[in-house]
Amino acid sequence: GVEGAMVLLLDDKEEVLRPEASRGGWDEEATSATFRSDHPLCRQLWMRRTSLARGDFDEEGDPEIREACRDVFDTLDAELLVPMLFGFDLLGVISVGRKLSGDRLGVDERQLLRTLSNQSSIAIENARAYDEIAKLNETLEGRVEGRTRELRDTQAQLVQSEKMRSLGQLVAGVAHELNNPIGFVHANLQLLDEYVEKLMRPGLDPESRERVRDAIGKLLNRSREGTERVKQIVEDLRTFSRTDQAELQEVCVNDEIDRTLVLVEPRLKDGIQVVREYGQVSPVRCFAGQLNQVFMNLLMNACDALEGKGQVMIRTRPLEDGVRVEIEDDGPGMTPEVKTRIFDPFFTTKDVGKGTGLGLSISHGIVERHGGSMWVESEPNRGTTFVIELPRQAPLEEAQ
Repeated sequence: GVEGAMVLLLDDKEEVLRPEASRGGWDEEATSATFRSDHPLCRQLWMRRTSLARGDFDEEGDPEIREACRDVFDTLDAELLVPMLFGFDLLGVISVGRKLSGDRLGVDERQLLRTLSNQSSIAIENARAYDEIAKLNETLEGRVEGRTRELRDTQAQLVQSEKMRSLGQLVAGVAHELNNPIGFVHANLQLLDEYVEKLMRPGLDPESRERVRDAIGKLLNRSREGTERVKQIVEDLRTFSRTDQAELQEVCVNDEIDRTLVLVEPRLKDGIQVVREYGQVSPVRCFAGQLNQVFMNLLMNACDALEGKGQVMIRTRPLEDGVRVEIEDDGPGMTPEVKTRIFDPFFTTKDVGKGTGLGLSISHGIVERHGGSMWVESEPNRGTTFVIELPRQAPLEEAQ
């Protein structure tokens, strides 16, 4: 809901911050602007480690620093700048323009931007690490094996990075899901303005006045439905990630799968049908955000295997002391050789650049740390089924 957004990344070699991607109404001066890494604003973002607005420098005692920072906001025509930090390093900046509604960015929106910047920083570092591995593979296989062992030792970071990579693939779809109701409400507001103007005209006969009032009522009801849709998508995204819940909690697996499907929906397209056969399962005590990552990975892999056409069957049923989940697709299936390696780290059947080979390995690890088990059933030309069995109570130490 803003006029534009831009990502500026730090070029370590040239020691400058430059725009790398933008969306919206930025002029040429903004999209071609560069700022040295020692610019006062860069130092302020690095030191304060939070989002900054133009007004945050009103009380700056040094006039040179104050004006230099304000100049950046003027050049970028930005309302808010959010630092992308990884450890002690400043990787870049997210620049956000004014809201289309004319309102100021609120506390919740700033928090969402800070969360996005943190996730983006992890994704960037993960991408750089992956590129480094690819280069090592070209030079010395032994060094790759050493790097692989090192990456396995930092499994917690890889889990989060893979989750952000998967979420990144959904960003465009989620944005489309948000833009549809927002655009619908925007169009309704334009019509509403016309109806109100017509209603205010003198001499309008009672019958016409009543028709206008009915039209206004319908517009308001449909607009309310659109805003509720936006609210629900944002709530599903927040609940899905569970970034604010780091403790074990009781959840219904059926509800978590439904919540994940809402976010994966843009990937399903018109040609993929989802069939749900849910059983009456008991709640399981788990780290819900981690399990949602597993469900999302399996569903997205199913979409990739079907290539836009086919069926995904999701079944749940109770076990004596837990729950069983099956996610089945009617895609091309797997050969025995692929099936035996499918959970190996860095093994992937996807084209270069379309998969890291970490998703299923990490998912398998998450399920095992929850005290459960995960396996695959597949044959060539007969589809693929991933099976997950979870206990009602995850072991606390292992799940973390």
